[in-house]
This record gives sequence, C-alpha cells and structure tokens, in this order.
Amino acid sequence: NLIAIPYYGFIGAGVTTILSELIVITLTVRESRKQIKFPIDAVLIAKIALASVVMGVFIFYAQEKIPVLPLIGIGALVFIVTLIPLRVLNSELLKVSET
Repeated sequence: NLIAIPYYGFIGAGVTTILSELIVITLTVRESRKQIKFPIDAVLIAKIALASVVMGVFIFYAQEKIPVLPLIGIGALVFIVTLIPLRVLNSELLKVSET
C-alpha cells in the first residue's frame, strides 16, 4: 500500500488488498489441509469463477443502464443461471436445498 497508493490511488489500494487476501487464503488453505483432509475440486472452483466473471461483465456493462438495487438482484440471477449450464447447479442439488 505504501508504494501503490501514492502512484495509483484507490486502484492501487484495491489491487494490493486483493493480492494480500489471495496470499492469506492460500496460506490458510495450505495450513488447514495439514490439519484437516478435505478435497478441493479445482474444476468446480473454475466453473464458479467463470460464472463470477460472466456476472461481473454483465454488471460492468449494465451499471449505467440499471439502478443499483435491481442490478444486485439481476446480477445474482445471472450468476445462478450461468451455474446451470456449467452443471454446478443441477436438479439433485436443488432438491437437497429444498429440504
């Protein structure tokens, strides 16, 4: 932050925050896996990340045309609808969530 903020302002602060959070998450997962064995499904994570990118692109282009509150709901809907063809959400998962 000491280097990024004077040169890049709030964008630099945002980038350094994201990078530091990625480092924290990586170290936390690595240490947690030593204590607790849990599978990490890289394909599932990639599909969710792709749905997030689709939602982000939609919100980026729609933000000047749609008010913020409806855009939040529409963005969530875009995310969920994107998960269906990626086979992250399926009828079996939806049945489990109903109970």
